[in-house]
Amino acid sequence: LKFEEMESVINEKVDKYNELRRESRPPECWYNIYSNFTGNMSLEQTNTEIESQQNGLELIKGNPGFSNLVPKCETKLAKTIKLSEAFISAEVAFPRLIRFAKSEFKKMNLKKIKAVLKKIEKAEKKKEKSKK
Repeated sequence: LKFEEMESVINEKVDKYNELRRESRPPECWYNIYSNFTGNMSLEQTNTEIESQQNGLELIKGNPGFSNLVPKCETKLAKTIKLSEAFISAEVAFPRLIRFAKSEFKKMNLKKIKAVLKKIEKAEKKKEKSKK
């Protein structure tokens, strides 16, 4: 993939990230970022879903006519609980990743990167000319 092909997607994701960071403070911003970029429910929706699934499971367990549905409901509840736990992981991981990325960017030599990018562009142009 070339940067030009992905540039709009990258810019859109960066803009959305910045917007979510401005709208709320940690840890809520991390939850929102995780939810938005993974396409999952929000933390609040997940917790509400867990509660409703637990209530539904209690009702199903209390009725012998629905006993065959209990394993499916328990599996679904377990997946929803794992999703809720993922928000906590995001709360821990995102700040660490951002700090690490910032420190790595500070270490980079921009002049060398620009020189390497120019070499890559020249090599791509030569490949395109040789294909024609």
